Amino acid sequence: MSRVDPIQVLDSQIAELRASGDTGNVENLLEVREAFAALIEAAARANGDHHAPHDCYATGPLTGDPYRDLVECPGCVLAATLARCGSQP
Repeated sequence: MSRVDPIQVLDSQIAELRASGDTGNVENLLEVREAFAALIEAAARANGDHHAPHDCYATGPLTGDPYRDLVECPGCVLAATLARCGSQP
């Protein structure tokens, strides 16, 4: 999957809206940008320095999906998702 920097995308959209004079939607996007940046930072902090395979773990029966519950490591999934969002895991 490709890597997308959502903050950069939002900054670009905000700049376009400002240029067009659409200030109402700029405020909405600024709030989304702030929330998304905080979410990325909090997720990266919560996951810490997750080093596979030594830091990997299974959750046990939480979702009902045997692969997700017993094989897939939530820390690795979060690290991969953060990487897709432009954050270094």
